[in-house]
Amino acid sequence: MDHTPAEPSAPARAVALLRESEALRGAILDSALDAVIAMDERGRVTEFNPAAERMFDCPRHAALGQELAALIMPPALREPHRRGLARHLAAGGGALLGKRSETTAMRADGHEFPVEIYVTRLDLDGRPAFVGCVRDRTAVVTAAREKAQLEEQLRQAQTMEAAGRLAGSVANELNNLLTVITGRSHMLLGHLSEGGPLRREIEIIEKTAQRAVALITQMLTFSWRQTLQLKVLDATEVVARAAGTLRGVLGEHIELVIRVAPEPCLVKLDPEQMEQVLVNLAANSRDAMPAGGRLTIETATVTLDETGARAGGELRPGHYVSLRVSDTGCGMDEYTRTRAFEPFFTTKQPMKAAGLGLATVYGIVKQSGGDIRLESETGRGATLTVVLPWAGEAAETGPPTVLPEGAPGSAETLLLAEDEDE
Repeated sequence: MDHTPAEPSAPARAVALLRESEALRGAILDSALDAVIAMDERGRVTEFNPAAERMFDCPRHAALGQELAALIMPPALREPHRRGLARHLAAGGGALLGKRSETTAMRADGHEFPVEIYVTRLDLDGRPAFVGCVRDRTAVVTAAREKAQLEEQLRQAQTMEAAGRLAGSVANELNNLLTVITGRSHMLLGHLSEGGPLRREIEIIEKTAQRAVALITQMLTFSWRQTLQLKVLDATEVVARAAGTLRGVLGEHIELVIRVAPEPCLVKLDPEQMEQVLVNLAANSRDAMPAGGRLTIETATVTLDETGARAGGELRPGHYVSLRVSDTGCGMDEYTRTRAFEPFFTTKQPMKAAGLGLATVYGIVKQSGGDIRLESETGRGATLTVVLPWAGEAAETGPPTVLPEGAPGSAETLLLAEDEDE
């Protein structure tokens, strides 16, 4: 008696092969890294693999039968998708079929993100079906954006470095000439009697030369060649003591609000240049608010992680002091923002003075190991944030500055809206 197993019949083999094929198809879909989504001619989802579940934060059973446009597309793209599907079914072809394209998708929580898609058409028993492979491009877009930001920071740094070298060279040459002018003027004054007709002219020459020397000092500061007298200071104390001076810079039509951190904001900086930073920032904001407004100065201690430090160019992760100056002025467009720290750049009308205000601030901050960041949009004011390394040791301060009582626990506020006697 022959006990050899009978071979399966052709139909049985076909069923087995079909099951193996289905299992293989399922395994491929389950292991795919990209989201694989299928839809029928009505735009309804017929397949939604595990990668799609993760990408769109939607379980397969909830996705099946749903309209694809409403499920994964932002509202602005849904109607164009529906019209495109209708045109394809009517005339065939389509802009997206058989080619990779980039668009925006939406998760179940409404969060939009960039994707790359590839769509193909299948014909199942004479009925059209569509299969799309979707790849999340968030990491690629983020990396490209960060690269562009770093390249722009490098370009700006190189531009400022070149301008600084030029300014430093010119300043040194002019300083040599002015040394002769001021020296000879002083010598001549020693030989002229008080009230003499020539003495007045020599005094004008000397004062003009001194103004030129002050300008050269700013140019040297911008070029990072100024000698700094570094001391450990509490930035909060410096801001509070400079309030009267800043009030004079702003004028009566601009409200000054100072919010200081409750903890010491210790930085290592030249005291005179710290006040120069405040005055220059206040003057810049004043010019942006000819009809009046509000200038807010805030101090705080901050900790920068890798991302925050990278946004500051050459900064490293760690503890810093933040000096934030915000105004309600006219704001800046993109072109102005990219050139705001260049020496003698101005948006003022022709024949109006253009100086080294923000360029000087840039030089002081960079030479002190910090960074300055500018945020602004046209019509929405501007915020300049100076970030300086936290000194972490006892501050050298003058007499204690009395701040108003009853301020909030998170920060203290000093509001200056009237003229003050210094």
